[in-house]
Amino acid sequence: MRVLASAAGLTVARADLDITGDDFTISRKGIHGGTRHPKIDVQVKSWSRRRAEYRDGHWRYSMKVSHFNELAGTDFPLPRYLILVIVPDSWPDYTSTNPDSVVLRHAAYWMGLHDRDRVDQTSTVKVAVQVPIKNLLTAEALQALIGGYNKLTAGDTVLYADLDYSEISPRLQWLRGPYLLEAALAVFHKHQGVPWPSPQWNLHGPG
Repeated sequence: MRVLASAAGLTVARADLDITGDDFTISRKGIHGGTRHPKIDVQVKSWSRRRAEYRDGHWRYSMKVSHFNELAGTDFPLPRYLILVIVPDSWPDYTSTNPDSVVLRHAAYWMGLHDRDRVDQTSTVKVAVQVPIKNLLTAEALQALIGGYNKLTAGDTVLYADLDYSEISPRLQWLRGPYLLEAALAVFHKHQGVPWPSPQWNLHGPG
């Protein structure tokens, strides 16, 4: 977690007491996604590869009710995410080093539980969550999670781009615009099947 955060230009802090269900707070200096110094909270769980259950493109992980309830819902002051770290069965295999690199094994995956309802706190039955394997946690994914995408849920794909408008392809520039407000309203009304008293705009794009 700390290695990826450092690679993403983020800072990681940990509370003195573990009483609120989050392990780390990750933040980014500056204004991003319309927020000054945005932050997210993460709850980190590790799972040995031998015990990890993988099926249909998901890691099928079971959480204690108390841990699950600290991630479910949207009434937290900061967005919260589960980080599931798949590790080797034996701790000496967690890392290997040579003069050119340090290798960490195996990988981490993220998941938002904002769309899940909390369960009865007295329940002793663990809560099943399915963490998509495509939600691989990378430095770019961390930047996207913290950049204002507060409504990410299970199965969403993170797209991160660091290009200026002038650097993207002409077709993508056309998709982005800019368009006049009247043209945008005309397209919206056409989609809704509602007449719009404006000229027929040429919105066919390149190619």
